[in-house]
Amino acid sequence: MSNEKSYYMPELSKDGAIGIILLLDQEGEIRARDLLRAKNNYYLAMRLAISLKEIGLINAKKINSPRVVYTFSLTPKGKKVADKLKEIRKIIDSQ
Repeated sequence: MSNEKSYYMPELSKDGAIGIILLLDQEGEIRARDLLRAKNNYYLAMRLAISLKEIGLINAKKINSPRVVYTFSLTPKGKKVADKLKEIRKIIDSQ
């Protein structure tokens, strides 16, 4: 059972997680509503963003003026993950 865990990455296996990481890598910083570009349900996109924040891959910032807006960006750790994902994409596309 413990060997199975070493092959499983629950953080990245969630639908939309890789898309959010790559979107943030491309855009730098996005508003919460822009998460819909990677995950088509706002509530699920926000939950996913929060879980990515909890593992240190993204930053979340709350802006209260003039209305509440959340923005997201990659942490240095998240940028490293994004770079690796882009490397994987190149390998897949090269065949």
